[in-house]
Amino acid sequence: MVRGEQATSRAPRAGLLLCCVLVAVLASYIPVLGAPFVWDDHHLVEESPLVSTLHPLADYFGQGFWQSDEVQTGRTYYRPLAILSLAVDHQLYGNNSAGFHLTNLLFHLLSTCLLFFLLRARGAPAYAATLGAAIWALYPRLTEAVAWVSGRTDVLATCLVLCALLTQTARTRMARVASAAFLLLGLLCKEVALAGAAAVLLTELLRGASKHERLLSVLPTLGALLVYLALRAHAIGLSSREPDDLGATARLLAAPAAIGHYFFMLLNPWFPNIQIGRLKHPSASYVVLGCLVVAAGATWLVRNAKRVTPELAGALALTAVGFGLVLHILPISVDILAADRFLYLPLLGIVLAAVPMFAAVKRLALAAGVVTALLASFAAATFVRATIWSDEVRLWTTAFREVVEDPTLASIELGRLYGRAGLFPAALSLYARAAAVESGATPVALNNAASVLARSGRYGEAEALIAPLEAKYPRVPLFSLNLALFDSYLNHFDGARRHLAHALALFPDYPQGNALAKELPNLERARARLDALPAQSSLIERARLLAKLGLAADALTAWRSAVASPTISRADFEEAVWFALRQGDADSSEQLYREYRARFASPPNEQLALVYDTHLDLVHRLRDAWPSLGLEQSAAN
Repeated sequence: MVRGEQATSRAPRAGLLLCCVLVAVLASYIPVLGAPFVWDDHHLVEESPLVSTLHPLADYFGQGFWQSDEVQTGRTYYRPLAILSLAVDHQLYGNNSAGFHLTNLLFHLLSTCLLFFLLRARGAPAYAATLGAAIWALYPRLTEAVAWVSGRTDVLATCLVLCALLTQTARTRMARVASAAFLLLGLLCKEVALAGAAAVLLTELLRGASKHERLLSVLPTLGALLVYLALRAHAIGLSSREPDDLGATARLLAAPAAIGHYFFMLLNPWFPNIQIGRLKHPSASYVVLGCLVVAAGATWLVRNAKRVTPELAGALALTAVGFGLVLHILPISVDILAADRFLYLPLLGIVLAAVPMFAAVKRLALAAGVVTALLASFAAATFVRATIWSDEVRLWTTAFREVVEDPTLASIELGRLYGRAGLFPAALSLYARAAAVESGATPVALNNAASVLARSGRYGEAEALIAPLEAKYPRVPLFSLNLALFDSYLNHFDGARRHLAHALALFPDYPQGNALAKELPNLERARARLDALPAQSSLIERARLLAKLGLAADALTAWRSAVASPTISRADFEEAVWFALRQGDADSSEQLYREYRARFASPPNEQLALVYDTHLDLVHRLRDAWPSLGLEQSAAN
């Protein structure tokens, strides 16, 4: 007895083990606190009216997740609590991305604690629960969900599913009601929480001693599902409006190919990737691998069906349904076969199923050494990936180099970066690379290329690029809106009104469309004033009118002529530099700023200097990165 007590006293306490895991997770993810908004964050956070200002709760629960894209792409996601959480973050942190990343990280740490306590509640020893929580929390392929602000949906939904599973362990009537409430909240964050509902339902059904007991035990969860469906139906309807152009054969191949990819990703967690597989062109090897995985899983289940406990069945359901939702059996708005972020919740089920095996290991000393080395490699890989996510240039250049067969996504996002820096030829080259690959993102690449052409003063070419898209995608208001803009640039206001009317007929609440409708009369009057200006009128006035009309290249030319005057004021010169930084090409911005510093010897405007230095750093980094992309070398200059 004394020896047992001494052995117990020498064992690390559960709380200390958990703290060690949390410290390791925090250290691995610390780079994300300096990460910017990237990818979908620009739309979901920076451009969303529901995030920038707190609205009544009914506004969040009364519309879909992608408000401006629902009509454009048919997305039917319903995630009101995820958007509400971003709005709360905006109230706390403004546009400081660090605060949003901190929230993601805190929820990930909370989920790590919940998983540890759930494993302990299911009887796992402290060391086994620690190992399970650490493997899940440090798994490198989960970095995307945590390090990307838009990954908030997976992080929140999984955290609430864990709350539901942990509450369920109490096995009382009130615990079942509380568990159902957590599941409902999880569903309002992301649809993947359906996997949690499946896990809870299956566990309760297998636990019940009689039909009556089983029915009573599942009623709260079924009620939560009905409430969710009612809220979803009221906001966006129940029928799917997702684009479905795969066809039966392609969809039949996509599911096993996706399973094959996820199996490989689980075996190779150290090298995450932002774009995995091509939906319309699945690899035969992954199709075969996926079929073998399904066959092996079904064989194991048949042979061991009698030994499957309710908890194990729930864990398997969590994994199976979590993956099933992203196997393209139901259409989802992605052009990839698999994604790291889609592992976030299903991996939870794998850990819950595997931890009892950890507890059965006899040679603990040897196992501890192997596991420590494994976790150290996970932590290092996660830190490296988190560092990549903290740098937008590095993120997309890495993604471009990683994906050879279909770099569409990386090409588009890099094109946006090069366009923002004023490196227009490079941006057009990247958009051309994206458009050359047949995918659902091709229209986006062409639309973005048209915007760059317009900023370069090539208005006719921009309009010619967009016009076929409006004809091919008559339900997409974005293309009609851009054609309206290009018509206004070309002084074709009748055409602008026609295209704008079509866009607003498709999407009456289109924020950009309604803004243009309000501004269009002012633009027409500004054009009339511009046409009436005498030849010898003020170049500054001409530049301002051209800028108001959106004629960026013409306005920049006028500004460069205006600043050549020795009598121009410092304020007007600074206005010219600000315009060049926002709308001009990189060379013009740099030249104008140098002329500004040469003209005015006193210290420069501090804010202008800061923005210019940041802009110049982006330009230099993008130019340095260009050779690694393997595209036309002259385009970045």
